[in-house]
Amino acid sequence: PDADLRIDLAVRIADLPQDLFALARDLMAGKSVPEIAAERGVHRGTVNRLVLRLRTHLADFDPAAN
Repeated sequence: PDADLRIDLAVRIADLPQDLFALARDLMAGKSVPEIAAERGVHRGTVNRLVLRLRTHLADFDPAAN
């Protein structure tokens, strides 16, 4: 079951829009919102808005996480 969940999540992430895919990759690599913002040269609020969009895209994957 865990392997199936990982595969399902990988497929879901691969289907994300490019900006959210890059964000998911950075977050899974352990980068923080401030680190991502600094690397991209944007305000933390911009990254936080992207995180909310990412959560919306993945909300039905695990409702308990939201």
